[in-house]
Amino acid sequence: MVNQRLALVALAGLFAPLTTASRAANFWRRQAASTTAYAPVPSKTPTITPVVPNTSPSYVDSFVKPYGDAFQLNGMPYYFAGANAYWLMNQTDDWVDSAFGNLSAQGIGVVRTWFFNDGWFHTINGTEQAFNDSPEGIGHLDYVVKRARDYGIKLIATLANNWPDYGGVHYYLHQTGYNYHSDFFTQPELIDLYKGYISHMLNRVNNYTGIAYKDDATFFAWELMNEPRCLSYTDIKSQNCTTATMTAWIDDISTYIKSIAPNTMVTIGDEGWFNNPSLVDNWLYDGFNGIDFEANLQLKNIDFGTFHTYPDHGWGAGTTSYDLSFEWGEQWIRQHRTIGAQVGKPVINEEYGFAQRTDRMSFEQYYYSVTEDIGIAGDLFWSFWIAPPDGSPIAENNSPNSTYTPGLNYYVNDTDWPIIRQHIYNMAQQNLPVGEGDFSCFGARNIFCSETVA
Repeated sequence: MVNQRLALVALAGLFAPLTTASRAANFWRRQAASTTAYAPVPSKTPTITPVVPNTSPSYVDSFVKPYGDAFQLNGMPYYFAGANAYWLMNQTDDWVDSAFGNLSAQGIGVVRTWFFNDGWFHTINGTEQAFNDSPEGIGHLDYVVKRARDYGIKLIATLANNWPDYGGVHYYLHQTGYNYHSDFFTQPELIDLYKGYISHMLNRVNNYTGIAYKDDATFFAWELMNEPRCLSYTDIKSQNCTTATMTAWIDDISTYIKSIAPNTMVTIGDEGWFNNPSLVDNWLYDGFNGIDFEANLQLKNIDFGTFHTYPDHGWGAGTTSYDLSFEWGEQWIRQHRTIGAQVGKPVINEEYGFAQRTDRMSFEQYYYSVTEDIGIAGDLFWSFWIAPPDGSPIAENNSPNSTYTPGLNYYVNDTDWPIIRQHIYNMAQQNLPVGEGDFSCFGARNIFCSETVA
């Protein structure tokens, strides 16, 4: 997602013997593939007390890992409902403190945030690149990481942007004289510049903790790019950019990251487009954007898949029908879950939001029930905001009532926040042990269940 959802314009056209785990995984391959009904699932009984993130050393210093098509941490299941807070990289320490305090208090243990600010964190002049490691530059990220660590929150760190917000691909092109958006993904000079930025970031040693980013378990994952595509709304689309182009770049960059930080998961950050028009014949499924979700998920160094869900944001199968938007969103979630199960890797609904609906509560309740019931490994809403710590008014275009980006920002005092909080709790319940050496069987889907699934 881009800052304040400028992508609205783009979307308009401008721009083995069976072990317990494998039995359960096979069960879910069958379930996900065979379930086609779109009946809502009864909501869980509301709760008041959230499960606060764990701050014990054994948790903080341990890396989250894939386990089949789910995650694990210290041998325990790790399902989550998290949040996007892209803006941490350029806010004051007070903002960072307030953000993580609020997130932790609500039980949020995974936060996706941006580790780029091109033109400020680093500058490019032709083939030369210089880094701003000052406390006002990249050095500020040290504090972000430290405070996340203090609160037991894991970070999905995004390293670049497809869109021009905070620089992005456009900055690289502008500073090197290239014209086509796809040049970023194909030209050796640009690939080397980006790898240089990645190397600088991952090898950085945190001034507060003394831990190199590449060795820090605070990082849930390193993410290649926010919403990579063959095009953006500011650059020229090359007709030579295909799904093969993007998959090759994803393979190259993910392999490079793993060579530096082998213990941390790597993911793409894409919206989850398909390259299979037989599913549905429209731009979400025909490979037009250069993304092939299934092919990319099978790459060796991609640990889990991402997809984004905006049912009333131009994505709902080209329909303005409220009911069909509901149906499309559930289908979209189920399709990604099915492929994740088939490939044997986790998938997460990395961004979701309800741009134009004043009754976004209906969407939330419905999709949360689906997510919890079919075993999606995690999700993160777009996006989390806080009131300014100094007491100043919330900027209008960051307001939940703004006509500029209606519905896409969440505050803990929103009327629908209890629904989100309940979802956070429901996802966390899948991680609780019910006995020594046993795991919670939340429904029949949890691959960590000690119960036999036929």
